[in-house]
Amino acid sequence: MSTSYLPRTPIPFDKLKGLNIEGVKEHQTPDTSEEKACLTDGENYLWAGKTSFNYTWFSKYSRNFVGDILDTLAAHFGTEFVSEHDDDWKEVLEVQSVEGLDYISIQLPTPDNPGPWKQVYP
Repeated sequence: MSTSYLPRTPIPFDKLKGLNIEGVKEHQTPDTSEEKACLTDGENYLWAGKTSFNYTWFSKYSRNFVGDILDTLAAHFGTEFVSEHDDDWKEVLEVQSVEGLDYISIQLPTPDNPGPWKQVYP
């Protein structure tokens, strides 16, 4: 099971490369690239992806508890996150769509297993 997240205020993807703040850092795997990053607190993993406008989407997989990672990112970047299960997900997605995000194409990998593709449309 996966859950996708978006920050209310877009976070530039390049700000995540080499990230190391308050116990949250970028983790290199064979699936990371110039367009995908894996963030970890040492125990849980949160994937981030780059859109064509350098915005960032986030996704967690399996039973990862990413609340602490999201809280750290929210505090560092001065925003908050909404999940695809939140009532205002579509509103945030639509605002970012107007700002240049046509859709989010998310590959759902884990550190050891690249998963299927998922597309979230506004």
